[in-house]
Amino acid sequence: MRPYYMTYKTQFILCSFACLLLCIGFSGCQNPINVGGELLEDERIEVLLKEFKDFTSVTTVSDSVVTKTGGVTNSSIILGALQDPVFGKNQTRGYIRFRPVSVVDSLLDGNLRPDSLVLILDYGSGTYGNNNAVQNISIFDLAGEILTTDTFYSNSVVPLSGEVGNLSVTINTQDSLEILNHKTGQTEKTRPQLRLRMNDDLAQYFLDNKESFSVDSSFSKIFKGLMLLSDISDENQSLTYNVTLANSRLTLFYTQNDTAKLSLNFSPDIAFNSFIHSRNNAQVQSFIDDASLGDSLIFLQGGGHLKSVIQFTLLDSLEDLNINNVTLEVTLKNLFPENEVFPGPRLLNALRKNEDNRLVFLEDLGPGRSFSSIFDGTLKKVGENEVYRMNITNHIRQSLRDKNYNSDIYLIVETEAANLSRAVLKGAKNRENPIRITITHTQNQ
Repeated sequence: MRPYYMTYKTQFILCSFACLLLCIGFSGCQNPINVGGELLEDERIEVLLKEFKDFTSVTTVSDSVVTKTGGVTNSSIILGALQDPVFGKNQTRGYIRFRPVSVVDSLLDGNLRPDSLVLILDYGSGTYGNNNAVQNISIFDLAGEILTTDTFYSNSVVPLSGEVGNLSVTINTQDSLEILNHKTGQTEKTRPQLRLRMNDDLAQYFLDNKESFSVDSSFSKIFKGLMLLSDISDENQSLTYNVTLANSRLTLFYTQNDTAKLSLNFSPDIAFNSFIHSRNNAQVQSFIDDASLGDSLIFLQGGGHLKSVIQFTLLDSLEDLNINNVTLEVTLKNLFPENEVFPGPRLLNALRKNEDNRLVFLEDLGPGRSFSSIFDGTLKKVGENEVYRMNITNHIRQSLRDKNYNSDIYLIVETEAANLSRAVLKGAKNRENPIRITITHTQNQ
């Protein structure tokens, strides 16, 4: 293939007509467009658009993803459960380890009687699902130790000792909560939060081991932490919600010498999620079992669950093109028309497999692999459809340069390790709005 060299004049012309290229980038037009023909007759440029169709699409079950990196402290976790006929049932496990805060020895002297041990969790920003859902939350004492240096995954399981509390509650992240002030005995209002009372045996166990409160390492030996498991009994009761750990705590309320009403706080110092996915009788299972169905619909779900793969069958036809831009366009399919509580993810991410067979971000995501206006990937309204558009130019160029480079593109929901949002997308050969790969290329006349 003859190498293509671009003069400064040509570069100037291309820059001058950048807006034109953006406007036509997604039009699908196959007709050539002359650019700068009247300005530089000897360097007239022909801009062409090509619809590339040599690819297929499939849904695949994800390998586990990291939900907590060793040495890194998560600032929030998610709780909740989702159930529907399309994706099946999905539950969160929330693991939290605690450390004592500002223990004053004199407050632990004398005769101590536990009043209650309460886990208080502040709501973060964002819910997903039906806000009227009733959550059945079970709390378990950990038997296995979790360490700051540990890395945990979306399928990690820590051994449990036993159930120490449970609550059925309708989550309300907006309205204030009425509680009983432990010291005054009066009711008062507090900001929206989730309050889960542990059983009295665990509260007594804390006081029986009060000597460990002053040393973090000793406390983690006698109390390894909690696991919260959310469940639902009806497929229409589906909700996940963020829990921020900044103001969350485990509080021991107790009475000293039958008179003083006191409390001790224990703050989260390790927290992470893992997830339970069950696809029994779910529609998505047939698309996983039969890869050929992926050309009709593909599925995404967070929590280290479902990815979609765009597999290129033939890139050789692109080798002689002077590629300027390659755009991937995927259309959202709404399988929940009667229920708008499951919106499409705000953003999609794109990955590839490297030489070690590990998934890494596409080069088009930019320095630091952060999302940029160049890559895009955001959900936009286009006519009657909702569409994700992604710039995959560098990925395709590298695939053409290096025959050992894996060109397959893996689509996932944003921050897949930290949410359970999902999407149904129209596949490579969908009858209405198939996946489109549009290539803008130029040539001199």
